[in-house]
Amino acid sequence: ELFTVDDDVVRKYREFVAGGRAQKIADATLGVLRNGGNMYFTGCGSTGRLSIQLASIWRDFWQHEKVRNAERGTRSEDWENRAFPVMAGGDFALIKAVEGFEDFTAFGKKQIGDLGVNAKDVVFAITEGGETSFVIGTAWKGVEVGAKAYFVYNNPDDILCQHVQRSREVIQDSRIEKIN
Repeated sequence: ELFTVDDDVVRKYREFVAGGRAQKIADATLGVLRNGGNMYFTGCGSTGRLSIQLASIWRDFWQHEKVRNAERGTRSEDWENRAFPVMAGGDFALIKAVEGFEDFTAFGKKQIGDLGVNAKDVVFAITEGGETSFVIGTAWKGVEVGAKAYFVYNNPDDILCQHVQRSREVIQDSRIEKIN
């Protein structure tokens, strides 16, 4: 019975793709990259480690693509270093928990701001529950500088909006696209 949860994940993903949103997000991200922008994946704890993994997978793909193209004698985009992870507490948080760092939107804004996020970029602010202040701060910073911002979360909008003001503010802001 525990594995039936996985069936729900696959079903939800198929609905997401069938609705055309995945393609729209892919197209928007491709536009950002073609215009010289970067991608930022942000998170805290597990989603912070996910952000690091996503950026690592991206770099690995483009490293292999470079080799394949060299073997074929063709060129491709040089996008290897265009994805950046932003984990609450930085690299130190991979080794030891940085308590309280996730509780402040200002920390998220500062950390992604220090990396140089700007209007040409796209930010994927990933929070499992939809209420992590640090992650919300990265979405706000993205919006402030004019970047395309996506808020990625799992809890129902109505529950978040009813109980968590910071989540309600992000969910109701039309400048931030929601991926629930």
